[in-house]
Amino acid sequence: MRANLATICYRGKHKFASRRRYHSAMGGNTNVRATLAANLDMLMRMRTPRWKQKELAKSSGVSQRTISNMLKGTDQLRSGATLDRIDAVARVFGLRSWHLVMPALPDDLDQANMMSDVVDCYISADDDGRDLIRRVAEREGRYKNQATK
Repeated sequence: MRANLATICYRGKHKFASRRRYHSAMGGNTNVRATLAANLDMLMRMRTPRWKQKELAKSSGVSQRTISNMLKGTDQLRSGATLDRIDAVARVFGLRSWHLVMPALPDDLDQANMMSDVVDCYISADDDGRDLIRRVAEREGRYKNQATK
């Protein structure tokens, strides 16, 4: 049986009460290809005038066919959407590759860059610091969920 992202993260270091809670925390979308397609489409729409696939391909050095496949959310083995190509596309927007596969990518790219800073802090923190960052994030997530109900 092929494990999906929710199962992998649930079994890994991330502690969620259940796979369902993880799935909910990820915006209900743990399909990486669909997330990549949605985020890339949003980033292209944000450009004025809206970027065409050909323009993004030229700027990133990735073929237009690969860009098209990324936007369709097709199987990565057929689409040629390797990590190097995803990284090249992300750099065009001033992002890191993991931003493009992050569910609920904020349309305010400054927030995405702040997330990079938080990840960098998390990586460089000791175990106590990482635990503190995790607890603050969980508390803020619960606060946001209560405020929207």
